Amino acid sequence: AAERNAAALGALRHGLRRLRRLHEVRVFRQLVSTAVDAKCLRAEVATREYAGLTREDQQAWNGPFFFVQVADPQLGMHAGLREDDGRGGSDWSTELETLTKAVRAINRLRPKFVVVSGDMTHANPGQEFYDAQVKALRKTFARVSDSIPVLYTVGNHDVSDSPTTEDLKAAEAAYGSGYYGFWYGGVRGLVLNSCLLLPSAYPALEAEASAQLAWFNEEVEQARLNAHAILLFMHHPMWLSHAEEEDDPAWTVPSAVRGPLMTQLHHPKVRAIFAGHYHRNAGGMAYPGGRKVVPFKPSKPKPDREETEGGKEGDGDDDDQEDEEEDSSDDEQAGDDTLYEGPEMVVCNSVGLSHDESSPRGIRIVEVYEHEITHTYYGVDSIPARVQLREEEPAKK
Repeated sequence: AAERNAAALGALRHGLRRLRRLHEVRVFRQLVSTAVDAKCLRAEVATREYAGLTREDQQAWNGPFFFVQVADPQLGMHAGLREDDGRGGSDWSTELETLTKAVRAINRLRPKFVVVSGDMTHANPGQEFYDAQVKALRKTFARVSDSIPVLYTVGNHDVSDSPTTEDLKAAEAAYGSGYYGFWYGGVRGLVLNSCLLLPSAYPALEAEASAQLAWFNEEVEQARLNAHAILLFMHHPMWLSHAEEEDDPAWTVPSAVRGPLMTQLHHPKVRAIFAGHYHRNAGGMAYPGGRKVVPFKPSKPKPDREETEGGKEGDGDDDDQEDEEEDSSDDEQAGDDTLYEGPEMVVCNSVGLSHDESSPRGIRIVEVYEHEITHTYYGVDSIPARVQLREEEPAKK
């Protein structure tokens, strides 16, 4: 019976997705247990996409917009550091007060979406205060207006520093898929579970890490062909200053992993990578001074899930070759002695506890223009009343 119910629910989701109704909060609410789940579980494990922010509705560039980045709410961190007893922090009123201010500002500003850059709680799965902190965090973000999607990335405190399959499932139950994609206004957003990029994921989560990497390689390849711009979101920074800096195991993705990823990400369409974890503001361009962009030959896209195999072997080979040659033209042009410094690594300070005395707890407002991205960090008591997007001049030919 359970299998039949799950199959029926999957078929219903698929039908609503095709009708472009799944993004409606009142519709999605009927598919989950609670109103809080309706706000927190929009990143679907089955499709690795965020319900409502789809290519069908959001692939075309539609003018400048802005979104808000919130990093490391980490409910319970002040108490957890003070108590140091392995329970995860018995009190989270300090972090909750600041987060509530941020949510009120978000509802006033009306960004197109909000990205929460991991470490939602200080307690790890299995620690005494984990469930209570998760409940408080989800309830607080559920107060964000229904018109503003909230997208979660997974941090080390959400799955523990030595994660297991059970830890990943706990995070999925609370926040949805650990890695997924979304579209907004022609921009392709890719969300990675950076915990699967760390040595601590092996060997226990080798299969999950490999699956994420395969998904990422295909998605970024397709986005380089189809998106106006690409943004990457994760918890751990790729780097703190530039892409060729020495490894810092406590804070960044190791260079052995970062290097191969950069073969895909060093491209003019990939504008920025957003992360948290550091509890300070940091970041910079990948290659200051620029580096030549290396073109790539895209692989043949996989058929749509709804398509069936058919036809004789060898049918359409010429057309496929022509399509690949046409699709790869942008990358070939980008590789003609083009120097690119990016992408930019944007590391956001914590809304829960700042490790920088000169930078208070706060949020980052990111403005996305056709040809560039700008961003500013604000303490929670200094967030502006509104965001005035500027008119962008057409690019020079």
